[in-house]
Amino acid sequence: MLLFIMILFLTCGSEQKSNIKDTIDGIQIQYVDVEGGKLSYIIKGNGKPIIVLGTFIMDSKTYSEELKDKFELIFLNMRHFDKDNNLKTNEITLQTYLNDIEYLRKKLGYDKVAILGHSAHGLLAIEYAKSYPYNTSHLILIGTPPYFSQSFNLEKEKFWNANASNERKEKYQQKWNREKRRITNWFLPDDKKFKIKMVARSPQRWYDLDFDPTYLWKGVEINSEVMNHFIGNVTMDYLLPDSIKTPTFIAHGKYDFAIPYTTWTEQRKSKFINLSFNLFDMSSHFPHMEQQELFDKKLIEWIEN
Repeated sequence: MLLFIMILFLTCGSEQKSNIKDTIDGIQIQYVDVEGGKLSYIIKGNGKPIIVLGTFIMDSKTYSEELKDKFELIFLNMRHFDKDNNLKTNEITLQTYLNDIEYLRKKLGYDKVAILGHSAHGLLAIEYAKSYPYNTSHLILIGTPPYFSQSFNLEKEKFWNANASNERKEKYQQKWNREKRRITNWFLPDDKKFKIKMVARSPQRWYDLDFDPTYLWKGVEINSEVMNHFIGNVTMDYLLPDSIKTPTFIAHGKYDFAIPYTTWTEQRKSKFINLSFNLFDMSSHFPHMEQQELFDKKLIEWIEN
């Protein structure tokens, strides 16, 4: 019996060790020391450095090889995608996130970096450019809201009702009804529910009604408590700064029903001193993937010029 327990212990230990990932797609996973622990990141490509805020598991799949040939893309796992965060949730503030980005920039040894944020991560990118203007060469926002509050949801619903086709609405309802039981299952972990919701909402987030984004979420770890705090506290009631001087590139999909492009009024755009606003007419929430060739062309030309 004792021998069996020892064998079981050794077997479990070796299995646990073999499950510790140090690479993804052959790319070395690296770590940066931050307040309350470490954050992971990977680097793909060479050239002008661009820090991509989000989760490298998903984000590294959505950008083209051409961009990775032109630029050094540094994919950072933010705290809400890190289950090893040791800070108490209520101690995590907007400044905590900005400090994380700054720690990474300093570790990499760059005087200036471009900052890219997709969706709500664009709010962190904006605030970083505001707080560290001399360290930010370019600001790149994809599907980012210009503000975030309860009234934003009302504006989103109005845009959906007025602009979504009947077919899109029917597809959305079908997918949501299909997943409703799992979403409301008390015994299903919150991180899994989050992924299910994102996939169920795909008709609001993808131009192609039949696109299945499940594979993009595979392997993504979600710290549900921190994610809820990020959405419900850190970014809630967000308003744009009065002025952003960093050269800014905004990409938005015409059929983005998660973050409607109409929320970017001329008054909100005017807060950016040097702005290139790009509307992609065959895209939803992921124009960098849905119209990849056109997106690459516009972004590369903008940065090089």
